Amino acid sequence: YYVQVASFRDTKAAAPMQARLAAIGLDSGLRRADIAGSGTWYRLQVGPYGSPHDANAVRVDIEQKMHIKGLVVHEGG
Repeated sequence: YYVQVASFRDTKAAAPMQARLAAIGLDSGLRRADIAGSGTWYRLQVGPYGSPHDANAVRVDIEQKMHIKGLVVHEGG
C-alpha cells in the first residue's frame, strides 16, 4: 500500500513536493501512469506499507503536517 500525494505532468514539477516530504522524514517516489485520453502522468507516492491501516496513518500525518489530502492506493495505484 502507498500514499499517493499528488500527480504531475512531468517529473521536474514533483521535485518541490518531494523535498517537502523529505523534510518531514518521508521518502517518496514517482510512478509513471499512461492514462488514455490524458497522456502521461507521474504519481508522487510514499511507501510501501504493509497494510492499509499503516498507509492511512501516514496519510493522516501528511495531511496534518502539509495540509495535503493524500489517497491510499494498493500496489502503487
